[in-house]
Amino acid sequence: MSLSVQRLSNPGNYPFIDTEVVFPASRISAEDAVCAFDNCIARGAGLSISDGALNDAHIVSTRNLNRFVSFDAATGILVAEAGVILADIAAAFVPRGWSLSTVPGTNQITLGGAIASDVHGKNHHTSGSFDRHVLWLDVLTAAQGIVRCSPTQEAELFHATCGGMGLTGLILAGAVQLVRVCGAWIKETGFKTRCLSQTLDLCAELYSYPYLVAWIDPHADGSSMGRGYVMCGEPVDAHAFEGAASRSRASKQGSKSFRVPAFVPVATIDSRVLTQSINMLYTLKGLRGSSGRLICAEAFHSPIQSLDLRLFGGSHVTYQFTVPFLAHEAFRSIFRRIVDSGLGSLISVLKLFGPQPQHPENISFPQRGYNLGIDFRVSRKMFTLFRELDSIVLDYGGRHYLSKDVCLEPKSVRRGYGDKVENFLAVKRKWDPDNRFRSLQSMRLQLY
Repeated sequence: MSLSVQRLSNPGNYPFIDTEVVFPASRISAEDAVCAFDNCIARGAGLSISDGALNDAHIVSTRNLNRFVSFDAATGILVAEAGVILADIAAAFVPRGWSLSTVPGTNQITLGGAIASDVHGKNHHTSGSFDRHVLWLDVLTAAQGIVRCSPTQEAELFHATCGGMGLTGLILAGAVQLVRVCGAWIKETGFKTRCLSQTLDLCAELYSYPYLVAWIDPHADGSSMGRGYVMCGEPVDAHAFEGAASRSRASKQGSKSFRVPAFVPVATIDSRVLTQSINMLYTLKGLRGSSGRLICAEAFHSPIQSLDLRLFGGSHVTYQFTVPFLAHEAFRSIFRRIVDSGLGSLISVLKLFGPQPQHPENISFPQRGYNLGIDFRVSRKMFTLFRELDSIVLDYGGRHYLSKDVCLEPKSVRRGYGDKVENFLAVKRKWDPDNRFRSLQSMRLQLY
């Protein structure tokens, strides 16, 4: 078994670790690796902002477990290994009229990572999170080797693995239900909003659209607090879209997303200036009108996929949480604290969560309500701000996204997720009694 010592981090450059990494290319070599280590964690594409895929002893990479196993063209059921990249699924099957039901903000993550994080997209309110469309999993457990699990077979292991941050075992492969699509295009309609109430009211009004997302200016104060740009979208057949000019514009857009010119010295620009500039781009887009704009689905789902946080210098983390729909005051308090802190934020994106299936041992992030993610540059002052924001989120019945977390406290996770944490840990202890699958995050949050 070949090991390599690597210095690893995540897209936010926080934290850094030195660790041994193994790259198994088969189930047998994956079993050999897990058996050889007293502790390890799986790592896919390495794009999680959290420290949930970092272990300072051993990491088992799934990047070489990247094969399509089978596809049923009649039912749309895809069986693939955990290291398959979501973008490769789109490239292979969208031309054949099939797509993943849930596409997250980046399609460069692996299938195993999407399952372990139970990722969500701009359509959770209509289609749910990623794992709602997973039919079964093959999980390499510490206690019993490879186990196939599903909602009806070893169901507790299945539900604990979905959204379980890799702590129940190494996901080797899974079956995913794809959905029929008419093409790779989205009709996007955008609206500029002047304040938080208008932003949230408009989101409620547009709830029936298949896709819905809002960009919010986290630095606006006074009567402008919570202003932003709300975008809704629906899949269309580009050839059926009215007007040759519209099709021409769409074809020119291709899969372009937000890109930072190479000559811009972004690391020297203050975060507040950057976010105000980005917000201005969305505002100008709203002023010139984008109603009926035809956009490539990839660009719609991942508008800032190429915006690498490393470009901005230093280290960055994302503060992401969900609160119930009626908790509007939570946002006012949170934006008030951010403005008062004087800290700059590069990205502030609001999505809506619909109903989420409830399973006692499942610690998946989504719950019905609003989901807000805000990016910050790492600093001592930032950690103080996060502690204040934690209290607000939890007081309003919210919880935090483990796939974006690098600094939560154990008590915050247990308060936010309630009894689900202990139920999850009971399943983990059954399948991993010696806590062989562990990460920096799981040790910090005492998830063992």
